Amino acid sequence: MLSREMNCSPQSDISQLCAFCSPKSGSVSAIAMLQQLEFDRTYDSMEALKIAVTCVIAAVLYGIIHDQFTARICIEYFTIFHPPIFHTQSPTLLGIGWGIVATWWVGVFFAVPMILAARAGSRPTLRASELLPSIVWLLACMAASAMLFGITGYVLARKGVLATGWLIFSASPAIRYRFMADWWAHTASYGAAFVGGVVLCVATHRRRLRPRVR
Repeated sequence: MLSREMNCSPQSDISQLCAFCSPKSGSVSAIAMLQQLEFDRTYDSMEALKIAVTCVIAAVLYGIIHDQFTARICIEYFTIFHPPIFHTQSPTLLGIGWGIVATWWVGVFFAVPMILAARAGSRPTLRASELLPSIVWLLACMAASAMLFGITGYVLARKGVLATGWLIFSASPAIRYRFMADWWAHTASYGAAFVGGVVLCVATHRRRLRPRVR
């Protein structure tokens, strides 16, 4: 009891205050602050990288799955309408190859504004895991658009609304109709990705403006 009272004496308080305010203590506090700032910067960089990787992987996976269908609908869309990068007639290999080549850059392009919308500024930031459900919804909308416009392109070509005479690579009307279905499906995917990406970035930024429920 006596020792506890001595530690709580005014002289002890003054000694502790002097020790806290000493140059040595100040340097330790400054080092701790710098370490915390460095940790925060590293954490922000890692989260930004996670968002970028998530966007690229999502785009590539969508492209591969999408092209597995369209390559089987009309393989000529890939073997004739595209540069001869992959020397194969396999719809599976063409779907994988072009699914990667034609989409990775879309993921990179989309990642930049998404990172800014999710983490730039002084508002509370969002992690990559918090953005994943929204990205999945965007992919679902892209798939629905591709299916709808692909069917529309096929029907319009078959009814003669869309001209197919310029498709001189085949004399078969059926192949030309399927070609138009692929063309419209791919165009719809890119269009939905652009429009949906803009909407998602805006929604992500607005999401940060709302007060979080604790």
